[in-house]
Amino acid sequence: MKKTIKELPFNVDAEKIVIGSMMMSNDALYRVLSVLNEEDFYMGKHQLIYRAIGNLQDKRLLVDIFTTAEELTLMKELDNIGGTLYLKECSDHFVALASIDFYINIVKDNSDLRKFLLTIREIDIDYKTQEIDTITDFIQGAEQRIKDSVQRARVATFKHIDEYTKEALLQMEKQKRSGNGSLTGITTGFDNIDYFTNGFQRGEVTVLGARTSVGKTTLALNIAYRAALKEKIPVAIFELEMSGEMLAKKMISMASNVPLNKIISGTFSKEDEVKVSVASKEISNLPIFIEASAGNTLMDIENKTRQLLEKQPDLRLVVVDHISIVKVKGGKKSDTRVDEMRKISSGLHAIAKDLDISILAVAQVSRDSVKGDVRRPKLVDIKESGAIEQDADVVILLYDELYENSKAKEDKKMEDVRHIEAIIAKQRNGKTGIADLFFFKQFSRYEVPTKEWQIEAARLRKEEN
Repeated sequence: MKKTIKELPFNVDAEKIVIGSMMMSNDALYRVLSVLNEEDFYMGKHQLIYRAIGNLQDKRLLVDIFTTAEELTLMKELDNIGGTLYLKECSDHFVALASIDFYINIVKDNSDLRKFLLTIREIDIDYKTQEIDTITDFIQGAEQRIKDSVQRARVATFKHIDEYTKEALLQMEKQKRSGNGSLTGITTGFDNIDYFTNGFQRGEVTVLGARTSVGKTTLALNIAYRAALKEKIPVAIFELEMSGEMLAKKMISMASNVPLNKIISGTFSKEDEVKVSVASKEISNLPIFIEASAGNTLMDIENKTRQLLEKQPDLRLVVVDHISIVKVKGGKKSDTRVDEMRKISSGLHAIAKDLDISILAVAQVSRDSVKGDVRRPKLVDIKESGAIEQDADVVILLYDELYENSKAKEDKKMEDVRHIEAIIAKQRNGKTGIADLFFFKQFSRYEVPTKEWQIEAARLRKEEN
């Protein structure tokens, strides 16, 4: 069919075949209803017939030419579709069940293309008729509209469980050969955290929460560094608070064992200079990518991650520091901060699933969590949104004994090494519990205590309770 420049794509014959087959075969009827909706048909008369058939299905009535004609009569639309003769014409196009998917796909593909083209036309009209505040916002809004159009084009496809069983067995065999034991995801670099999480899994979001100055950003950085070093996989970091240079300095301090304040001031010995040089070279060879632009939106995070994936297809872990600073574009003026956080939380979860990556999102814990008898932070303490708690697959909350203990604060020796409890407060597919860590703040580094120390710490917690 030759099309004019203004005409949208459609295929009348395919639409007739699909409509006719719906009236002639129950199997075809169910197949069509599971994939297509009324708007997928271009011809108005075919939309009306589809609606009539849907009404019959809702009423649990038999679907054939005669019942469809009767329903169209009740709808006062029989004459508008061409009467019973047109229904008969459509039924003459009936095809065998083995062929129906071919024609369903033709109708669906044309529908998706129409919606896509209409979205582009609407964007063009908006550009010509509406006032544009900033080009960046307009482009991001247009990208989101196109993305939504494409998203609507996706059709759920069921697979027999046998396919997933085979894939699960392959993964188990691969895991067995790797020698990582029970670790099924990306290592955090801390075996006691891995014990609870089995590593960070593809398609999942892990939230790392703590109060101000407890060391959550530093732990996220330690995890990114260790994952890139041990797994040899690309890691991306969206740093929304500090500069990329400061992030690099913290990582150099962590790897060199040279205090951060010396690295910042440049006042270190020749021995330290050698350590810094060696650490810098090691870090420079790691596949770590940092995006430190201020004002990154949720859409920016998705788009920039997609772009990085094209260049680094083995990208597995994305760190977002931190979630409260992520901006939302295209929201309603009436949206509260809680509404925005809900969108950010669900958006990060969608990105993780769509891109098949693991996201580690740093979050702020409310200061209110220090009130009451139980001082350790809980899930409800995550600032500004219960949606973060709900959407996250894993939640790790940091508890700093020094933060709570005024006497400990006065002891300057304890400033060198601080005991941090990494509380695995939520684990959708595994265990919860507490992993003990030592935080060497001056070196921006975390380490796992000895087994004996961990056993003693667990015993003291048990006595506390």
